[in-house]
Amino acid sequence: MFDAARLRLVLFVLLSAAAIPPGSRAADAPKGGGKRTEARSAGNTPWWNEVDNGPFQAETIFTGRNGEAAALKGLAIKLGPARDTSVVFDTELLAWRAAFDGVIRLDGTPWSGSHGGNSTYPEGNAQFFFHNPAGLGWAIDGSWADTRPIKSGPLPRGTGRYLGLFRHGNQVVLHYSVAGVDVLELPALETVAGVRTVTRTLNVGATPDHALELLVRDAPDAANPVTPRVRKDARAYLVGAPAGVSLKVAADGRTTVALAKGTMAAKFKVVYAERDVDVAGVAKAGDLAALTHGGPGLFQETFAVKGQLDPQAATKTYAVDVIPLPVENPWKAQARFGGFDFFADGKRAAFSSWNGDVWIADGIDGDLAKITWRRFASGMFQTLGLKIVDDVIYTQGRDQITRLRDLNGDGEADAYECFNNDVMITSGFHEFSFDLQTDKAGNFYFSKAMPVNQGGRGFGPWTPNNGTVMKVSKDGSKLDVVAWGFRAPGGVGVSPDGIVTTGENEGSWVPACKITWTRPGELTFNGVVPSKWDRANWLGALPGAPTDYSKPLCWIPYFVDNSSGSQVWVPEDSPWDPRHRGEMLHLSYGKSSVFRVLREEVDGQVQGGVYKLPIDVSAAVMRARFHPKNGQLYVVGFRGWQTNGRDAFQRIRYTGVTVPQPTELHAVSRRRSTRRRLRTASATRSANGTTCGGRSMARADSRSTNPTPRRSRRRSRSHPRARKTASTR
Repeated sequence: MFDAARLRLVLFVLLSAAAIPPGSRAADAPKGGGKRTEARSAGNTPWWNEVDNGPFQAETIFTGRNGEAAALKGLAIKLGPARDTSVVFDTELLAWRAAFDGVIRLDGTPWSGSHGGNSTYPEGNAQFFFHNPAGLGWAIDGSWADTRPIKSGPLPRGTGRYLGLFRHGNQVVLHYSVAGVDVLELPALETVAGVRTVTRTLNVGATPDHALELLVRDAPDAANPVTPRVRKDARAYLVGAPAGVSLKVAADGRTTVALAKGTMAAKFKVVYAERDVDVAGVAKAGDLAALTHGGPGLFQETFAVKGQLDPQAATKTYAVDVIPLPVENPWKAQARFGGFDFFADGKRAAFSSWNGDVWIADGIDGDLAKITWRRFASGMFQTLGLKIVDDVIYTQGRDQITRLRDLNGDGEADAYECFNNDVMITSGFHEFSFDLQTDKAGNFYFSKAMPVNQGGRGFGPWTPNNGTVMKVSKDGSKLDVVAWGFRAPGGVGVSPDGIVTTGENEGSWVPACKITWTRPGELTFNGVVPSKWDRANWLGALPGAPTDYSKPLCWIPYFVDNSSGSQVWVPEDSPWDPRHRGEMLHLSYGKSSVFRVLREEVDGQVQGGVYKLPIDVSAAVMRARFHPKNGQLYVVGFRGWQTNGRDAFQRIRYTGVTVPQPTELHAVSRRRSTRRRLRTASATRSANGTTCGGRSMARADSRSTNPTPRRSRRRSRSHPRARKTASTR
């Protein structure tokens, strides 16, 4: 019997050996571009305890290491000149969860690297001004009911909506609406007659249609582990209330502020004091609109670096230039970039980091003699995707797509607008959210992983948005799932005609990495069967679970790609290697490689293989884009998961020095056998590793649709009758 697996391996080895000419090995590539993040600083303090994230940080926040989720989409805001007091706001339920001494304890994979942890309230003896463990922040006409069918995601739009925040120096003004009523709110730390107070300044629009009620503090709950830490003598007050606004205290101590139907626009303060105080000395509630036009910057310093041009460019098809990252900065911010895009001028690019920053680099288009970096924004939630539209930066994090605006032209973001936060999330450590791309109609696309259990076996509780690729409309008003049934789709590609692709990662249930293919208007299921789990134990498929799946373009064995990133299409008019114009490139994060995708369509099924281009990148490549002016390929990535790459931003230039490369791959059925024909750009020895997949491989792997979980395997299957022959042009 024909041994397809052996021939595939032999073909891969032969092509790999023939592909890289002398002098172009990885050892000869220019180095640099970023150093691996060290776990601890020189003073033996974890770096995440020293980093300056600005006045706020978006996170999933728990009450303690073994506590409950205080807010899935939480916003921890630091108060006071020393930023030594904090409040936590739930952006989904528009509720203040707590105010306490100190700051949140950062934890989780992007910070400590832990699998299973989340950021928490401070530990030790930190005292609380108040603690509201759950529920909505506002009631409409007396109803506090949470009407969401699934207790994740934002409230219905008619109930309430988080609209974003304005940063004015260290002050943070929240912007949201309740029953269509506009609200601006500023938390602050004030001292009144020697007593420390946390204040909430509210500017609330007129309420002509509904009576509203604002939660101030919940009734004490002795069973909750955080409640005993609330100061025994803590008090809450209403200051400066106009007619129609009043404080209500229930018998059990639950405190609210009521706004009667028909109340005119109002400005007032809620004051939380550590003990009884005369609030006559509390400053009057101000007009918060004055803080929504831009304010003092926090990140005024810039950092100049010199790029490194590939010294062996003359001998390579693809020269790799290195643009050093701003790793040395006074805020100890980590330059772990998971998304980037170019501004229209081609001179600048913006980058988003895993830890919630956005940086801008100027001078990335020419000889790289001087690149200037500046921090533009901070404090967002694992921003692993970035797209620039009309020179406005959009970032995609676990909680929302954020639109960033510099309102006063000082080079920093002042407005962090919530463009869309419809995505539902859990507290699972593994449900990373990747990438941000657009189609020609202006719709946005990103992917979201499943909440894989600690240790990699099975899945925790999930939402309908986990394991999907989602589309957000151009105006941000609507979110739809376009593909589902993924484990960890590490990146997204969108073709010029709207084909959506992903690089799915092997692991629980998924036997190998693969490239998936979703046509416009389709909803594809990609193989991870909805099932019931007891931690690592699979208990069975859920009723109605699919029994077949959309076949991928290609399965990719472990030794070729163990962790996939995004896909990018070579523009039709690109000066970058004309052999690949109009075709797709696939990124391997795990193997730090760029692959040309060889594809064809047979009877409606897209199939093909991947070929590793002879490019010596040192970056753990996650994202790639073609420059709008010079047409060259730029890649970025960081070391956060299993990879042989590093934190780096690199430019890949086509030099015109050519080596033979495969350009076509065909499967021809003859008498129930399958022959794959590989076509290269010349008749000499070719390639750097071609791995075939698609229709015939998917047929052979049809057993993976049987709802029985498997550990990931380190090689994929091919059709048992598969036969490959190479031909040249």
